[in-house]
Amino acid sequence: ARVRRCADPARGRCPAVSCRTGSTRKGETMRDQHPSSPPDVLYGAWLHTPSIPAVTALAHAGFDYLVADLQHGTAAEHDLPALSAAARAAGSRLLARARSPHAADLGRALDLGASGVIVPSLHSLEEARAAAAACRYPPAGNRSLGRVAGSDHPEDRCILMIETAGALAAVADIVAEIRPDGIYVGPADLSASLGCTNSLDDRDFSEAISTVLTACAPHGVPVGVHATDVDTALRFRELGCTLVTCFSDMPSLESAAGAAIGAAALTFVAAIATYYGATAVASATIDGAVTSTKAVIQNRLGNNTGFPEGHWPQSTAVTGHASFADDSRPSDWQLVE
Repeated sequence: ARVRRCADPARGRCPAVSCRTGSTRKGETMRDQHPSSPPDVLYGAWLHTPSIPAVTALAHAGFDYLVADLQHGTAAEHDLPALSAAARAAGSRLLARARSPHAADLGRALDLGASGVIVPSLHSLEEARAAAAACRYPPAGNRSLGRVAGSDHPEDRCILMIETAGALAAVADIVAEIRPDGIYVGPADLSASLGCTNSLDDRDFSEAISTVLTACAPHGVPVGVHATDVDTALRFRELGCTLVTCFSDMPSLESAAGAAIGAAALTFVAAIATYYGATAVASATIDGAVTSTKAVIQNRLGNNTGFPEGHWPQSTAVTGHASFADDSRPSDWQLVE
């Protein structure tokens, strides 16, 4: 078990962010599987879709926390009881990125089973103060008693997002006064608010991350920065972030699917070139391979290729073999338009 009990019960919640209390596959957590990782780092996965099998699979993979995105994803409040139950059963915990910082949205997400909320769209200390109060029971806050799911875990966590210029300017005061369970930076919105890019190579963005880390360090408040790929997440970890979101379901699915269709299409285009006498395709990219293969075929057969202009196989349209107008083509070659 890795839950640390609250040293100050009057504050109304546990200061630790660790959400794991069960075991995963073979009893391993991400930190068990990667013992060289810093001991205070938690690894998370982001969910845009309300899939119970996905929650179970990611929890079994060893992620310390999972996040259901109610703000920009397809999950809704009614999905939370089942998703949070699936996460707990598989040994992880489900957080919810709330739709807004409104007290009703925060309290309802917690009441329906989320082990904590990530609060978006904050602009000031006053808004952060109100959001934190909505997550904590009296006397520390004003959250209403009425949880209907996950009642065995009342120490719900409040993680505040820094994603506006106003919140960034107030981050030191927010952390010193509120002592949230975590600070979570939203790079896209923060960079838009600051008028810079969300790359660590951008000086303004890099300085913003440093500002957040500097504000949180004296109070032991963990910092996370949203990332959709491992390389970016690990760069944030190297800077001192300890909430490492290193997987996001839809971007990862799209990337894997693109790589698969790309590999298949390149193989297919190379086969066309070989069939018409070319020994190799000159380009390593799909569009480049199609262009070079088209030139090879047209040079050999002229324009009588059976591919009307605009209907050459592309990376988004290749699902099988291609068809040709001449009688020498294999009988099973067919262009899917």
